[in-house]
Amino acid sequence: SACPPARRCNAAARPAPRGRLRILVAARLVDQAALGLGSLLLARQLGPDAFAPVAVLFVVNSLAIQVSDLGLGFAVLRTPADRTVASSSLRRLRLVGVGVVGVGAVVAAGLAVAGAGTSAVVVGAGALVWATSAEVYVRKAAALTLDGARQVGGAEVGGAAVFAVAVVAAALAGVGVGAVAAALVAKHLIELGLVRTWRARFGPDGEPARSGPEWLGQVMTYLVANADYVVLGVLLTPADLSRYVVAFRVASALPALVANPITQTAFVDLAGADDDTRQDLHRAIVGRVARLGLLGALAVGVAAPVLPWVLGEGWAGVGALVAVLAVAVPFRLLLGMSVAQAITVGRARSVVAWETGRLVVVASATAVGAVAGGVLWATVGVSVATIASVTVIYVASARAARVEPWPVVVPGAVAAVVAAAGLGAVLA
Repeated sequence: SACPPARRCNAAARPAPRGRLRILVAARLVDQAALGLGSLLLARQLGPDAFAPVAVLFVVNSLAIQVSDLGLGFAVLRTPADRTVASSSLRRLRLVGVGVVGVGAVVAAGLAVAGAGTSAVVVGAGALVWATSAEVYVRKAAALTLDGARQVGGAEVGGAAVFAVAVVAAALAGVGVGAVAAALVAKHLIELGLVRTWRARFGPDGEPARSGPEWLGQVMTYLVANADYVVLGVLLTPADLSRYVVAFRVASALPALVANPITQTAFVDLAGADDDTRQDLHRAIVGRVARLGLLGALAVGVAAPVLPWVLGEGWAGVGALVAVLAVAVPFRLLLGMSVAQAITVGRARSVVAWETGRLVVVASATAVGAVAGGVLWATVGVSVATIASVTVIYVASARAARVEPWPVVVPGAVAAVVAAAGLGAVLA
């Protein structure tokens, strides 16, 4: 039979679905190790107060990675392999990137003139990160659908290596936000140059992306993921925010490592599924999520008591925050699979509605916890709200895809909520 035009015909060169996931997870391990260990090194070097603007820069980088592609990456992933995406969609994305860089340069110049040099660096670097990460994300998505998992993995490893060297040099030299900004921009540029197999997914006669709902879903997911930062920044002290940011990065080490590969491979696997194969694919993906999630929760729990010792004086209490956040790790992994499942059956608008509701729940729980008991109970609120809301989305996604949800998920969520609340009571 003929090979679809958008795919290579050398079947022997294609990683199997499980092999593809292993490649992406291994690359993410290197990538997230560089980001995570780099942030811990800088936190130890700078202390809670001076680390605050660096923490903001990491948040800006996370925002750009998740939403700067305007949904085009998800559109590429959900488009069947025998069809292409319109080149005009990619051109529009690039024009937006140029505009963001221009506006960022103007705003940064104004802040510099006003004497806000640190803010100017964050704004200027953030604009560059936005434009480069958008292009990188789309190229990676295209390469994955063209059996380019090894190339995507190599690009992530190369970018991580450059970032790690730059951050170590910055820490040894005693510099902060400017050097971190340069390291993040360099990381994205290296990845941009190393992902080469992507052009075949775009064509002048391809399908327009029409990725508005996907992008709104990404935006809402990002807002949910960072609502706790905003609430804690308003209600608590900068030192509390720094402790929470470090704790969340440690607790999110495994989700950050495998969540993106799970989501990407779920898109690729489910994009061509039919009613006869979707249930089996659903069961296989949820099984992988459960195994990785439980392993991640255990690893984070083991790391919690040693973290204050690693960071040094001034970071007391951060281990308790990590322990509470560890309980929600399996459910953070479940979210990406649920979103991919809904989008591949045409329910992207439903994802927007679900994530909007989750935003309200997480922000409210964080605020109530912060007012009632400070940063520890705010962290309990984050974990409980995450577990409950992701479980609801998983069940709704399964029903939208007309598959049976895994019966263990709901009882597991109830047990996890009780465990998070119990940990909060004991550690308080």
